[in-house]
Amino acid sequence: MAFWNLFRKKNSDVTFSTLPPQPAFTLDNQDGPCRNVTEATIREYLQLLTEDPDQFVVLTAPAMQNNIRFIQACPVPDGFVLQIAVGEPTRLYERICTFDQLYPDFLAFFHSSFQPDWNLYQPVEFP
Repeated sequence: MAFWNLFRKKNSDVTFSTLPPQPAFTLDNQDGPCRNVTEATIREYLQLLTEDPDQFVVLTAPAMQNNIRFIQACPVPDGFVLQIAVGEPTRLYERICTFDQLYPDFLAFFHSSFQPDWNLYQPVEFP
């Protein structure tokens, strides 16, 4: 089951523990992690989102970049949800987007140039 389906929206006052620094980017999905991340592997992992409604993709930076630790995406009925993990303690923010918007955002994060338009994001709410 995709991370999107694991909760119902109720409360945005949820924080996550701080992740320790890691040596390089990590790309994860339900099939496991990829530690040799390239633009091609990012595209391959994101493409899987169009093939499996329960798939997800998480790109985690070695350390925080522009106050963002990781970005993640999964399919939803209206397109794809893109979530970003912001700050320490970490809070999640999300927006609905098209598949064509995912790849540039993941690449920008991978190249340390991701600057989200905060008007498009809202806090993720949990039960």
